[in-house]
Amino acid sequence: MSSARSLILNAITRHDPPRNSDARSDSEHRSDFSPFVSRSAIFLRPVQARPGEQTTYGPQVQHCRSWRYHRTAFFWEDDPGFCRNPLQGDGPAQASECQSGNNARCTEMLEQQCSLDLPGPERFDWWCGLAAREVVLTYVHSNHRTDFYAAVKLLRFGSANVMELEFDGMGARRTPRLIGYSDPERWMLTLVSRGTMWVEQSRIRADPAPGDLVLYDTSRPYQSEILDRGAPCRTVLLQVPKNALPLPEQILRPRVAHPIPTMSGTAALLRRFLEGSLEHAATLTPGECARLDTVAIGLMAAVLAATADAERLVPPQHRQQALVQQAKAYALGNLHDPGLSPTAIAEANHISVRYLHHLFGQDGHSVGEFIRRERLQRCHDDLADPRLRNRTVAAIGARWGFHDAAVFNRAFKAAYGVPPGEHRRRCSPPRPGP
Repeated sequence: MSSARSLILNAITRHDPPRNSDARSDSEHRSDFSPFVSRSAIFLRPVQARPGEQTTYGPQVQHCRSWRYHRTAFFWEDDPGFCRNPLQGDGPAQASECQSGNNARCTEMLEQQCSLDLPGPERFDWWCGLAAREVVLTYVHSNHRTDFYAAVKLLRFGSANVMELEFDGMGARRTPRLIGYSDPERWMLTLVSRGTMWVEQSRIRADPAPGDLVLYDTSRPYQSEILDRGAPCRTVLLQVPKNALPLPEQILRPRVAHPIPTMSGTAALLRRFLEGSLEHAATLTPGECARLDTVAIGLMAAVLAATADAERLVPPQHRQQALVQQAKAYALGNLHDPGLSPTAIAEANHISVRYLHHLFGQDGHSVGEFIRRERLQRCHDDLADPRLRNRTVAAIGARWGFHDAAVFNRAFKAAYGVPPGEHRRRCSPPRPGP
């Protein structure tokens, strides 16, 4: 047994409170239960929870037994190769999935999990553990405790990460005591994709509609509620460390719990970026994720700066990233226009053509290459779509801006190695025999 573990076990035997606990005396707790040690967990002093609530402290959690007392699980993670994926269980993890050494954890950029892989009674505990590990510690309650549904897709960029969450109705409450136990010091920006919810922080209550963004501060108490409306709620959560976001806290604190519409501007770009990143997450390389980390932080900074009227505080590199995304969004929305050109894109974004080429050149591609690649990709997809079988190859090319059939054929063959007609034949289902 390691010396660090021995020290903690000795402290538990003496009923000493954790170092980062509050100053309230523990004398009233000592007779409630005796701490015990298992292979996977150590149970320390209880923390306050309300009837029916459960804390998201640790991957396995004991149910709340009264208004005031709750057992909290602390899990060892200092065993080399130890993985605590709740769907895999405790035990040695594959070397390709986990780091060795202290605080071992899975290092995959993309993780997908679903509560349906577990027995019904275990699903809510699994959700609490996942929320504690990947988001923040909260007290949670739900009317679906015995058969809770949740599905999670987590994409790690670097310092920032994006989570797609789909789950049944529930409520969450983050208190000063839980903040004292653990605070990742992040800004959390939630996109409501489907469902009804409310959030309250700093005495401000927001009722974001589907399509709205709302900002949370993990260092301050808050509570939220996902309302039951007959179908699971769906949200997309962008988490960024405070020290990575180039905006001062005093500017952002008044912006918490305020709905941000995403119908236009940089907020619309951020929404499309988050949804597109998750859609194509399985195809992203580590290098691409590292570059997207800067894009995510830059877009988030641009959105929040605009809501706080503080665009001047956003560093130039982040403003450039936001401008690149804005220019690309305009191009993608006008691929059908044969007149789409660098000049048209520059005019629409109120910049010079020279500066537009400079922005695109940072990614190693010209504006023309970007337009051609995106047009060909859409033609490639349409030619493989059986619902468009009645359209000619030339019509599909013209749909995406290739009004010269010969130019379309040459460009498609150069990109994919076969003419567009041959690609369509290969993708067509075989005809039934006589």
